[in-house]
Amino acid sequence: MGRILLHQLSSRDVNRLLATLASRPSPTGRRLSPATVVRIHATLRTALNAAVRARLIPVNPANGAELPHPRRPHPVVWTAGRTARWQQTGERPAVAVWTEQQLAAFLTGVAQNRLYAG
Repeated sequence: MGRILLHQLSSRDVNRLLATLASRPSPTGRRLSPATVVRIHATLRTALNAAVRARLIPVNPANGAELPHPRRPHPVVWTAGRTARWQQTGERPAVAVWTEQQLAAFLTGVAQNRLYAG
């Protein structure tokens, strides 16, 4: 990682990297989400496990890293207000579910589609 040689890499170095990734803005100007930091850690841990198997290092310094706790999004219903906001701004909830009426309208609409499996 950077200037640190593989055999000198410590758990402290891994924790410092993850903390830096979580706190700095990305090239797009936004901070990485906790879930993204967790995925980066998983990739690093996998690579370091391969180094342990190849006997390049005795232990994986990414094991036991201090990770952020990603918040799971809570689903919300597509209300008329949310639908209008989405149509105007493109903003949408992370997880949204249809009402029974919306599902019925969708199924009725796709029944006429040539790709419909029914």
